[in-house]
Amino acid sequence: MEIQTAAAGSNARRRRPSSPSELLVLLHQRYPHSSRDDNQLRFIERALEDEEILKQTLKDWYALHYNRLLGLTRKRAKTTPISTEERKAATATIKSRMLRIALLEMVMPHGKTLGDTTGKELRRLAPKIAGMNASIIEAVAPRQKVRDVLTEDQLRGFFSARR
Repeated sequence: MEIQTAAAGSNARRRRPSSPSELLVLLHQRYPHSSRDDNQLRFIERALEDEEILKQTLKDWYALHYNRLLGLTRKRAKTTPISTEERKAATATIKSRMLRIALLEMVMPHGKTLGDTTGKELRRLAPKIAGMNASIIEAVAPRQKVRDVLTEDQLRGFFSARR
């Protein structure tokens, strides 16, 4: 069955839907104020008239329900809330791991390490780097490299000051 896709009374195009999804969308567009049940009946009528849409509808239904009906669905892992103490311990662990990161050797988006990046490059990259501390950019002149101006400890200080 074809569905009218243009306004009534005009040179309406008629189009044959090629899939159940397309049929559903076209029915909703054609009958936007109809109830779900009315459009469901229209869908069923048209699917019964078109063997390809009927086959695809049944394939879709089978794929959607196969695992659930046969008990083959995976159970989602339940998350358990953690206590404040556990959260603080996890935060401390993350902070201690961060202290081991060599900030001067961190690779920047342009491929150079932070230490080898010039002040001019920092200014250009700043919008692309979430959390880039403005103090680092201010401390390094455009033609200077970060490692020539700042030590690892100074960089850590800038990153610690943000928190």
